[in-house]
Amino acid sequence: MLEFKTSREIEDIIAKRIKSERLRQNITQSLMAKKTGMALSTYKKFEHEGKGTFDNFIRILMGLGRITEIDNFLKEPEFSPKVQIKSNRLNKKVRVRASSEPKVVASNKNDTFQGMSPFQAIIAKAKKE
Repeated sequence: MLEFKTSREIEDIIAKRIKSERLRQNITQSLMAKKTGMALSTYKKFEHEGKGTFDNFIRILMGLGRITEIDNFLKEPEFSPKVQIKSNRLNKKVRVRASSEPKVVASNKNDTFQGMSPFQAIIAKAKKE
């Protein structure tokens, strides 16, 4: 588990995994450097020490054909605060004064009494019948 590792340990793990994937695909370090547009020494440093820029990390993933790993990690969350706020505004209940006449809204399934207390709904339903 990476959550109990230091950042240095995680860098080492990522470097080892990248090297393993490169070897699994039978790609040399010099070919990876060419595919990624990096200097060979820069690529070697990344693979041996886990040191490099985020840009280099992305280039390496692209060179290995594994950029979808980042895409999977960065998917939009199903819960969006902006969507939730908009939804709350749209679903906001309309305040009804006790002295005002309640509105009866008919629907396809049955009559509903939106914005009313249960007591107001019973009275409105009785008046309707």
